[in-house]
Amino acid sequence: MPDFASGTVVRMKAGASGLELALMLGNRVEFRKGLSKPHPTSTYAMPSE
Repeated sequence: MPDFASGTVVRMKAGASGLELALMLGNRVEFRKGLSKPHPTSTYAMPSE
């Protein structure tokens, strides 16, 4: 029985799963069809000091 607690095996399985999902989803819709405005970072929850 394989040992799935090892870091190498877990990372290889995660990488293979991520690659498989990316291939299943395909290209992004409307990617690079035009420039979009950047999102303002001031509206996101940022830690206050």
